[in-house]
Amino acid sequence: HANGLWIAADAEKLPIADASVDRVFSCLAVQWCESPIAWMAEIYRMLAPGGRAYIATLVGDTLGELYQAWRAADATHVHVNAFVSSGELQLAVQTIPWSRVAMREQHYCDRYGSLRDVLASIKEIGAHNINAGRAKGLTSRRQLQALQQAYETFRKDGLLPVSYHVIFCEFVK
Repeated sequence: HANGLWIAADAEKLPIADASVDRVFSCLAVQWCESPIAWMAEIYRMLAPGGRAYIATLVGDTLGELYQAWRAADATHVHVNAFVSSGELQLAVQTIPWSRVAMREQHYCDRYGSLRDVLASIKEIGAHNINAGRAKGLTSRRQLQALQQAYETFRKDGLLPVSYHVIFCEFVK
């Protein structure tokens, strides 16, 4: 980009010099990191004094309906990522010496006509299962039918919900 640097890298180990960046933008990426403290410390490290980071991340009960449906369909494996709670994120913020922090929470709920559309929408945003306890093989037809039956309990007004809990952050070094 003509006015900035676009990087695809590990958010917990960015290839950027200390105190060399004025602005950081991250939208729905850091929730895949293992530690909110690690990615925040990394952003703090590379921000110049007075630099700002604008972060949107998923937390808490994001994909809660899918999580509950999978638990009912197959309690043996982990099928949905566990997102840090907003409280855990706020505790992590307190470990970094930001000069200013602003955080705003927002809940979103998309609705779809079928489980196939629900799963396609999640796939389209790039979400995938990163848990150690995930199933290693393909999902069987029987498992999908059990998932379908469990997810149907959330149907309201003819549609299936997909919930997202987003925190928008502005950090100033």
